[in-house]
Amino acid sequence: LLNSQDELGLRDECDITIRKLASLQTKSMNIRARVFGYVWNIRMTQNITSGEFKELVSHAKEIEEGFKRYGKFLHPEFLLAFKYQFFYGYFGVGDYSNALKWINQLLNDGSVKIRAEIYFFARIMNLVLHFEMGNTELLAYNIRNTYRLFIKQKRLFKFETIMLRFIRKSGQYNSPTEIRVGFSDLKKQLEELKK
Repeated sequence: LLNSQDELGLRDECDITIRKLASLQTKSMNIRARVFGYVWNIRMTQNITSGEFKELVSHAKEIEEGFKRYGKFLHPEFLLAFKYQFFYGYFGVGDYSNALKWINQLLNDGSVKIRAEIYFFARIMNLVLHFEMGNTELLAYNIRNTYRLFIKQKRLFKFETIMLRFIRKSGQYNSPTEIRVGFSDLKKQLEELKK
């Protein structure tokens, strides 16, 4: 029900269901962990979708406490999703050091092979993060490694190619005007791809 309400954009109904689910009383640690996982996954996804990044990161300590409490009971997919959502939230508020912490945890997570699409998208977002941080030397090295990895894993699709080309060319921009023109071109390419 919660997933359906979220997918249909029924935010008020979703909030009611979240409150009902969160108030569930049980002695089962396994069920409490599942409730924690579902509730926070939906809340964080809603925060990202609506651009409420400050709201998302304001719950970081509470959610990290839940990691400690329920970690061994949570499915690895929940943990991966949380790491990605934390990255996204911190990136959204411009806290790049915390965003880097979470993306590194995600990229170094051995269970990431369960969700290859998360891993490969995280590789692209890692490049975007280093671009935003101005880490040009590290960026050049990571672009080559990411490009090789995508080719080796047969994951180099149009989106990945467009993003990798843009990030590689970004080191050649010498002025704010050139950066704006580069982003404008990137936007056009992504809009065309979306069609």
